[in-house]
Amino acid sequence: MRWSRGYSFEPETLGNQPKQAIRMNHTTQALALAGQSTAIHSRTISLNTRSRDDGLWDVEGSLSDVRGYDYASPVGELIAAGQPIHEMSIRLTLDHSLTVSAVAVRIGHAPFDACPHASAPLQELVGVRIGSGWRQAIGERMGTVRGCTHLRDLLVQMGTAAVLAIPHHHAHQRQASRLALGDDGQAPPFLDQCLAWRREGPLVRMLLPQLTREPQPPTPPGRS
Repeated sequence: MRWSRGYSFEPETLGNQPKQAIRMNHTTQALALAGQSTAIHSRTISLNTRSRDDGLWDVEGSLSDVRGYDYASPVGELIAAGQPIHEMSIRLTLDHSLTVSAVAVRIGHAPFDACPHASAPLQELVGVRIGSGWRQAIGERMGTVRGCTHLRDLLVQMGTAAVLAIPHHHAHQRQASRLALGDDGQAPPFLDQCLAWRREGPLVRMLLPQLTREPQPPTPPGRS
């Protein structure tokens, strides 16, 4: 696999079928408008990961919903265009294994008086490790009427942010110390979580040969 400028790479073989090169222009900023339109709703999610001086990590997430028109809420409150309907923030403090050690929540804007009380179950995430099963752990602790749909959505995205940030920072530190990725005996949490990082693929074969898995032959129809 050969990378070229603009996040493009040359064709590779996935399974037994050759695929066309995937070419992505990193200068593209946004989709072109399909026609004349008016913005009616905007959801903004911000995710930041910070390395703390005490060796822990903070993943901070915020979510905001605004509408492009004035409207009356179900309880009769007038919400002006551009005023947040939802505005909430979460901070997850993690250790190096991506295990949650502390949770902080702030609800700035919510449509109903009951909404801020839905943040209490987030404390049950202390001790949970981000990785496979993170979404299920969220649902078990604050699913349906126990929690808040929007806090759950934000937590799922924060898990992704943690996996993107912390293991890659570890890899950066290992490169700086000339310790190759995977030489500590630990499989990165993003392994086998997407097409690029599948154990049978060329990327893992190149960067993590000790964790490569040979492709399995397809199972004939009618056999398990």
